[in-house]
Amino acid sequence: MPGLLSIIYISMQRLLVVFLGFIFLQCSTPPENEIPLFNNIVYHLDNGESIGDITPNTVALYDSLFNGPNSEIPLFRNIRHRDYTLFIGLPFNTSYEQLIKNKSGKSDTLLIAETITDSFFFTKYRIKNTTASECVVKIKDKSLVFIATLSNAENKTDSLFTSKNLYNRISTK
Repeated sequence: MPGLLSIIYISMQRLLVVFLGFIFLQCSTPPENEIPLFNNIVYHLDNGESIGDITPNTVALYDSLFNGPNSEIPLFRNIRHRDYTLFIGLPFNTSYEQLIKNKSGKSDTLLIAETITDSFFFTKYRIKNTTASECVVKIKDKSLVFIATLSNAENKTDSLFTSKNLYNRISTK
């Protein structure tokens, strides 16, 4: 009987090691193409995109173009691609309706497209030789995510920065 108990004990130890290893692998890092935002919400990176550093120059550019005096949308992530820059901000102390009011109808731009629904706002416009887009997504729990893009490659903006494409890049796990 003592031999049987030692075999069961060793088997249980091995099973525990395998189980703990599995748990560790599941809880480690998210997939490389996802950026965790909050509350199990993730942003999906596209091919060629990588997380960039947030430098004082990056924050100054973002604030000057997208974070006006009536908005509180701190920069959360800077995503780099050879053809464009993408910013993710997490709005607070505001509502979806207030953000739409602040973001609509910029007077110094040439509007290309605009979409407004109950949970999604998208606008695309030109500033000199640069195409910019802004997107606000209202998540089911009423949390907000702000995405802004800048690009000089117009062919990229037509395919990547559409209302549907940006909306589909945010999901809940």
